[in-house]
Amino acid sequence: MTGSAPFRNSADAVPKSSGAHIVVSGGRPIALTGFMASGKSTIGKLLASSLGLEFMDLDLLIERKTGTSVAEIFSRDGEAAFRKLELSALAECTMISHPFILACGGGMLTLPEARSILARSYLRIWLDCPLEVILDRLVSHDTERCSRPLASGRSWESRLAALYEDRREIYKQNCDIAFDIRSGESAEESALRLSALVRGLAS
Repeated sequence: MTGSAPFRNSADAVPKSSGAHIVVSGGRPIALTGFMASGKSTIGKLLASSLGLEFMDLDLLIERKTGTSVAEIFSRDGEAAFRKLELSALAECTMISHPFILACGGGMLTLPEARSILARSYLRIWLDCPLEVILDRLVSHDTERCSRPLASGRSWESRLAALYEDRREIYKQNCDIAFDIRSGESAEESALRLSALVRGLAS
């Protein structure tokens, strides 16, 4: 794999605003977890802007570090190799001294080491998105769907439904807050509700 730039210097990180920022749970960063297409990146950016925090997307940080897309890493090196990169990126993010919002990959919680790091160092918010909403999003954005290694190929919908059910318990057992994503609600509306919830924790 090419590239040697540190994860921290990724151009995909969204700087925090210059105003005051919200501090929750002793200044811990916030990790958004959940299934693919549940809104972690989109809502995460909006939430970070609302709270005056920096936003980082773990998948994009890995792509920046390696100079390779997630799909290419899966295809060329396999899922196990990607998970090692994911764990390394998470560990490096955890060394950052100020609070921030981190969008985690959908499969990261399958790693015991990642679950341990998140439990110890982050406020973990699970975006609990209904399967039908996820499938609708993926169908509506077919080009983006094909870039997701686990949502491509034949019978992807049935495979994804099985994977969704397999992972739900992992998400549920490894979160501090379960946040429901409502069908028909925009990302902006979800982010507003989540922002209010987080602000309530800080008050």
